[in-house]
Amino acid sequence: MKKLGLAVIGTSWITAAFLSAARECDAYDILAVYSRTLDKGQTFADANNIPNVYTDLEAMLKDEAIDVVYIASPNDMHYPQAKQALLAGKDVIGEKPLVSTLREMEDLVRTSIVTGKFVVEAITLRHVPNLETVRKALPRIGALKIVRADMSQFSSRYPALKEGKVTNVFDPHHSGGALYDIGIYPISLVVSLLGEPLNFTYTANLHDNGVDLSGIFLLEYPEIKAVCSFTKDSYGPNFTVCEGDQGYLQIDGAPSRIGNVTLVTPQGKEELGVSQVENSMVYEAGVFANLFHTRDQAFYDALTKHSLILARIMEDGRKHAGVRFDADTR
Repeated sequence: MKKLGLAVIGTSWITAAFLSAARECDAYDILAVYSRTLDKGQTFADANNIPNVYTDLEAMLKDEAIDVVYIASPNDMHYPQAKQALLAGKDVIGEKPLVSTLREMEDLVRTSIVTGKFVVEAITLRHVPNLETVRKALPRIGALKIVRADMSQFSSRYPALKEGKVTNVFDPHHSGGALYDIGIYPISLVVSLLGEPLNFTYTANLHDNGVDLSGIFLLEYPEIKAVCSFTKDSYGPNFTVCEGDQGYLQIDGAPSRIGNVTLVTPQGKEELGVSQVENSMVYEAGVFANLFHTRDQAFYDALTKHSLILARIMEDGRKHAGVRFDADTR
């Protein structure tokens, strides 16, 4: 298949990681980067072998060689930039969280329909091989009762926050906080396995500026309870456990990548996980490239439904916990 012309928005480490994944899956022709400042954009372009640097987003989106735009700007900018790219006739990969509110996600869906272009949310775990390993193994533990998914990622910016310096990841004006930064991963894992919950609640530790630093998200299903805990302000283990009446599944590592999978029953242990590449973004980059080529509407609709569920429960959950974003009023 012809390589897709790719432009990126943002110059952080995650953009560099996606570019590495795009090169590894060999499905994209990397053409441009957009940055608000030329110096930062040029430095990033030089480090990542990108031929064109733009400081005018509209000008970049007029480039007909660009088929796909990957967005990794501050969280609050994902929605307006994604909509702008769709209207310019580009397919869009939006880094998680794709939106700050359900209203924004619904608007992107409408815009996608009008333009005939796709917009997808980059949640790595949804496309790694071991997600299917877990799905296939769940019946072997009998009736599922409890899911625990824990993700701790102490932020290097947290000490600065304690001293009064607020960066984007801890800024409610930019839709920051633990839930939208890392909580989305364990929640997405649960939704991937169990679907939309009947009920959910979010309890968070809040900073003085109203942003959530860590918290516990409870999702309730018929006869199943799922507890997602995540932290940006403390250290802890990363793991997932699915507990049933005939055994349990132990998933090592952060829910964002789904590492080794072990089945434990009264009869013993069995290693089930398959080997995965180090940069798990390779899988989503390849899946999205194939989607943009094939225009598989059914698969796209499934991805969209997942993002709509996440947008709703995360917005309602954070508001229940007292977290408000500027995006709530736009």
